[in-house]
Amino acid sequence: MGTFDESFLEVPISRNGKINYILTAERIGDRVFFKIKNEKNSNDFFNLLVFKERNQLKGKIISGNENEAFSKSNCYTVQVTWTWTSETTGQVLQVDTFNETRCKPSGPVLTEPTTPGDCLEENCTGGGTGGGGYPYTPEQKDPCETTKELLQNNDVKNVVTNLKEHMASGQGGEKGWRLNKTGAPSQTTQNSAHRVSFGDPSTMNGGYHNHTGTGVNIFSATDISTLIEIVRYQSIGSTGNGYMGVVAPNGIHYVIYFNGSHADLPISGSYSDAQLKYFDNMQWKDYLEIVHDNNLSTSQKLESIFFSTLDRMGLKDKLILQRIEDNKVLTIAQNSQGHLGSSPCHN
Repeated sequence: MGTFDESFLEVPISRNGKINYILTAERIGDRVFFKIKNEKNSNDFFNLLVFKERNQLKGKIISGNENEAFSKSNCYTVQVTWTWTSETTGQVLQVDTFNETRCKPSGPVLTEPTTPGDCLEENCTGGGTGGGGYPYTPEQKDPCETTKELLQNNDVKNVVTNLKEHMASGQGGEKGWRLNKTGAPSQTTQNSAHRVSFGDPSTMNGGYHNHTGTGVNIFSATDISTLIEIVRYQSIGSTGNGYMGVVAPNGIHYVIYFNGSHADLPISGSYSDAQLKYFDNMQWKDYLEIVHDNNLSTSQKLESIFFSTLDRMGLKDKLILQRIEDNKVLTIAQNSQGHLGSSPCHN
């Protein structure tokens, strides 16, 4: 955790001239778990250490657990050495050592109930009918795995199939689907030739819609803004759960996610209707400038326009773009020189 790559720390918390409890911090991998410990042997040790004169601390301090039954526990002895040094010269003035026996349950044993308020470490469930503690922020899933799972979801499968059938029917216009947090997917109700309105983002995990093939067949600034609002209403630590998908003629299919935490989101109301209209108009301008470039594939043109839109919106490196092509998922990224590349997700 610090200069010497420590993995465990105990901090005594005092009140009214005595140690009240110990706050422990344990590092496991790249996570740190906190727990309040209130054990007599630890409190005794820190009471001596903090409130006694140094010359009274010499020798071993052993407390405790000798008469307890550890038949269903894994026990071990910890030897702790405390070195006193001069703040002026750095010279070692005194070395004190103490031993402590600690045990971890290895089977179904009964323990004293844990007070829910004292329960701050991973997988701490508390005792009796008490609740759990504070779960560690969940790790973000790999975008490749997220998209593979998404495409296997029956609701998403049905929505994508419905949108493709809509495009093939010749009815024209855009159609959208809300993938709701609870209940079945629902159709968007305010659709037009080149726009859908997804409604309340707080009740959605994601949205899917089609583009018609007569405009820019990738996410518009309005689509990106909708994703931002969907992500804003995801649980803390779960921004990667929010998504937006688009399909268009000729097999075009893209999905986007937000690449960051809630703290990285633009503040609410960052994009006015006038700004979004400007960004969308600039997308069309970019399209007209690049559409006849025969050195670029259709996907390269669309992806270039998308990343230019992110730059204008102040979202550079904040979104993950994935292309679904022949049932394979590819992640599209832009390097520091502005060049685009695709990386296939491995099955």
